[in-house]
Amino acid sequence: ARPISSMAVYSGSLYVGTRNDTAGAEVWEYDGTTWSQVDNGWNGDANNQRIHSHSLAEYNSSLYVGTGNDATGAEVWKYDGTTWSQVNTNGFGDANNIQAHSMTVYNSRLYVGTKNNTTGGEVWEYTGTTWGQINTDGFGDANNKHAESMAVYNSSLYVGTRNDTTGAEVWEYDGTTWSQASTDCLRSEEHTSELQSHSFISYAVFC
Repeated sequence: ARPISSMAVYSGSLYVGTRNDTAGAEVWEYDGTTWSQVDNGWNGDANNQRIHSHSLAEYNSSLYVGTGNDATGAEVWKYDGTTWSQVNTNGFGDANNIQAHSMTVYNSRLYVGTKNNTTGGEVWEYTGTTWGQINTDGFGDANNKHAESMAVYNSSLYVGTRNDTTGAEVWEYDGTTWSQASTDCLRSEEHTSELQSHSFISYAVFC
């Protein structure tokens, strides 16, 4: 396994997700004493190589995990403490959605942000039964290739993008409407083009 790229608490245990380009990403559980690998091998699909930094979340008493899969598209998996099941179609129906980059819960629904180098990052909403895309691809700019980070603040959902052309952006969703909450970030330092932090506002103030 390569980096431990994600971490979340679920049902009294700590869970971490790894990157493994050979055998596929792994999920490990820590009960305070012992580590145990708990993933199911993604039903034998080793192309699920990555679990990104904010793609583990608890929702409706289950743990949800988003993967990066460059072959057939990102996958979202549900773990109820015993059994794993995939809850989305590969890539949300578009193989260009190669990574589930971000994930959070807002207004009793699960949200997942994708990496899409072709048409721009997408944001998907899950009601517990059905998925629906809630933004236009790339927020109207295909250079916003990643919906990189998510956080809930003041009753709105905020999404930070990666944009290597005009600079990273922050978008606010009030449950109905999207609005850009920042100007494009034009700093020259590292990470100008992407808002990676879960507490993304700490990056935005330096734009």
